[in-house]
Amino acid sequence: MFKGTNDARNTAAGHRVEQNEHRMGHLSTLQRSSRAADGTPMHIRMDGPGFDNMDVPGAANQPKLQFSGLVPTADFFRTMRRNQASLDLAQQFAVPGDGEWPRALP
Repeated sequence: MFKGTNDARNTAAGHRVEQNEHRMGHLSTLQRSSRAADGTPMHIRMDGPGFDNMDVPGAANQPKLQFSGLVPTADFFRTMRRNQASLDLAQQFAVPGDGEWPRALP
C-alpha cells in the first residue's frame, strides 16, 4: 500500500510503527522515488514464471516468480535502487541491520 514518498523516512524514524521500532520495508523504501506524489507508479512491472538456479540453495533449477521492470532511464533505475537500499536513512535513524543488510550498492 502506498503511504507516501516519505513513508520510509517515517518508519526509519520510528513513527507510525509499533513500539516506535526503527525499521524500513522493501516497498516503502522503493517508493521513495518510484512513485509520483499522487502515488502513480513511474515504472511498469511485469511478473511472470521463471525457471533457473539463481538464488537457490544447491544451485538447482527451480520454478519461481520473476519480474521485469520498465523504467524511463538508467539513471532513474539507479536512483530507485539506491533509495531502496536507503543507507542514508539506516545511518541517520540507526535502523538495525539484518544479516548482511544494509550494504552499499556500487
